[in-house]
Amino acid sequence: MQTMSVWGCCVGRNIFNAPQLLNSISVKNFIFQITPFSCFDVPLNIPYEKFDLPVFTKFEKECLDFNLNKTCIEKLEKNKTDYITFDFVSSSFEMFRITFNDKTTIARLWEGRRLLNVLSEIKYFKENEFAYEIIDYSCLPPELVYDAQDQLIRWLKINYRPEQIIFCIPTFPNKWLNKELKVCKYSEKNELKYKDDEKYVRELTQYTIQQIDGCNIYSFPENMVAAEWEGRTEPPPFHYTSMDYLQQGELMCELLGVDWEKSYCMDLPPCSYMMEKWRLNYYYSRKKLFDTEAILLDQPRKDPFIGTSISSVSISSWGKGLNTVNQLKSKVLEHFKKKC
Repeated sequence: MQTMSVWGCCVGRNIFNAPQLLNSISVKNFIFQITPFSCFDVPLNIPYEKFDLPVFTKFEKECLDFNLNKTCIEKLEKNKTDYITFDFVSSSFEMFRITFNDKTTIARLWEGRRLLNVLSEIKYFKENEFAYEIIDYSCLPPELVYDAQDQLIRWLKINYRPEQIIFCIPTFPNKWLNKELKVCKYSEKNELKYKDDEKYVRELTQYTIQQIDGCNIYSFPENMVAAEWEGRTEPPPFHYTSMDYLQQGELMCELLGVDWEKSYCMDLPPCSYMMEKWRLNYYYSRKKLFDTEAILLDQPRKDPFIGTSISSVSISSWGKGLNTVNQLKSKVLEHFKKKC
């Protein structure tokens, strides 16, 4: 099995949750929502044990350490992988200007408002004049942003061969699925914002690609649909429908030369195997199975199994009350031009 490091947000990470890749690619490092600008800014040198509090999960402690102490490069160098994948989508998220003990740094931190607010209430951090403010990414001086990209490029050239590097060129969908699984358009305000964000991210990505001859380029499908996420109206365009993730998995297989059919259980035809892996993977919830159905069949569908565990619902029983599972299988087959 080949190993992968992922630097970016869920946009890049979730590609490797696609069922075609589960038996071929193992993600060993995930540098989550850290921008090159944040990575190479001033480290605050806060002892790690100060993050080691019951209120934080292991993942949250790692995020704090990566962002405030700038230790993600150290982790990547200690845990070298066959490939490294980047998306720079987090560069378009809100940033945090953080001060601690007369030092100031910029961080792009997942759940930053909550995590930093917790730190600000702790005695040790109060004593060291810990404070933070939220800033828009547009406030960062462009010359410093691109200087950080250059530092990343120099590090990559030392630590990886070009063919081991993958840059994702993202697509921000202009449509999303609501709770009733109907496809909706973003408001004009949000559509304009996300188009500006997409343009900014693509410019950073293209700049970086141009500096590394021979690197791999992974372009997202253009016609994706954002999935309902945490009950939000007009959710951010960074979580997609299950059909989109299947498309992404197929494209990554092509890029890496992965023949996923060699690894599937021969007791099942390819389409059923894909759906079974999908069902078992933690990320592909019952909700996402039915949002895929809505997209493929172009009609709203409701989950008839509300309140039941997806693990207790076999593939054969998905058709109960829907009579669509065979249509869904045939659509998957048609999409990937596979034959059972």
